[in-house]
Amino acid sequence: VSDEAASGFVKLGTAADKLTQTFGDDRDEKSGTVGSSSTHYVTVRGLKPQTAYFFKLGSGPGKVMYDNQGQAYQVTTAAVLGTPPPADTAYGTVTTAAGSPAKGAVVYVQLPGATPVSALVQDNGNWAVAVSTARTTDLGSYATYDAEITVMELLIQSGTAGTATVTVNTGND
Repeated sequence: VSDEAASGFVKLGTAADKLTQTFGDDRDEKSGTVGSSSTHYVTVRGLKPQTAYFFKLGSGPGKVMYDNQGQAYQVTTAAVLGTPPPADTAYGTVTTAAGSPAKGAVVYVQLPGATPVSALVQDNGNWAVAVSTARTTDLGSYATYDAEITVMELLIQSGTAGTATVTVNTGND
């Protein structure tokens, strides 16, 4: 989320000084043109499991780079897991206070003991995310939960339009 509308991207590589791959905002990838938004949603694809990657975040026409106090951020991808649990999707519609679709907002879904999963709100206000593939916080297995009664938290970030939170059980997700 940025204070002003700007483009957003991620530069990534397997060495801190060789960030050779660039991934643009999902909306830019879909449209084929670079746009500006106060929310940014970048999907990084094609990573190898159990591999260290380095990255910096980029923004704006001047391609300003943001890092970790002068160093690239570092993350290690998780191992490949076995067969995923049966599909379970959380979905909904996000609207603004005026009732129009909150296109471009980001929805984060948090199950207890799991890493958050997220979705970009589409132009019509709809979003959907696969809850069943959420992993435990150590990334070592798929998260376990009751498909009807587990309480989950939703955080919706809509840039300059603000944020909202919702608590719901998995039977009503």
